[in-house]
Amino acid sequence: MSNVLRLAIVDPDDSGRESLKSLLLSMDIVWLEAECSRYEFFPDVVGQTEPDVGIIALDNDPEKGVALIKKVSEVSPKCSVLVISSSHDGALILSAMRSGAKE
Repeated sequence: MSNVLRLAIVDPDDSGRESLKSLLLSMDIVWLEAECSRYEFFPDVVGQTEPDVGIIALDNDPEKGVALIKKVSEVSPKCSVLVISSSHDGALILSAMRSGAKE
């Protein structure tokens, strides 16, 4: 599975998480290692599954999401953190990047 990108996702919104899963699973190079519906459980999920990339949806609770980025980046430094959001708020984007999200 060296040519496969192993992902873990967190989105408290069920429909958003399902949409993201459908999109990701349509790609041959993606393996969905884990999914999570609660921000507070995601660091443990990432620690146990050790994905290449953790995807954090910010729309449900941006403040908790940004704190989660920092926590995952600290606890699992080998896991790249990507963020999804429908927001165009520059301050939120900057905050996410300063917390450890990748471009």
